[in-house]
Amino acid sequence: MPAIAALGRDQGNGLIVLSGVFTFSHRTLIAELAHRHRVPAVYPYREFAESGGLLSYGIDLVAQFQQAARYVDRILQGEKAADLPVQEPTKYELVINPPLNFRLC
Repeated sequence: MPAIAALGRDQGNGLIVLSGVFTFSHRTLIAELAHRHRVPAVYPYREFAESGGLLSYGIDLVAQFQQAARYVDRILQGEKAADLPVQEPTKYELVINPPLNFRLC
């Protein structure tokens, strides 16, 4: 990806990787390129840091799926979906990947 290489040529640049199917499925490649070109990057989910990314901050996907399962159970028990309150994530995770030995200077 030439865009990440271009970011690495100038000092002071960084990368914020947004959530999406493309970025999630290519998380290892994105993390490798960011590390290779010395571009600090922040990712949306823990899996990005586990794949080699510098750090991630975002919702806990497991907690979100568990919350969704509780909603499905309530609907299957007869509650109307329209009567259920809208809920936001309540658990966020910060994962820092220190073994990268990341130096910007």
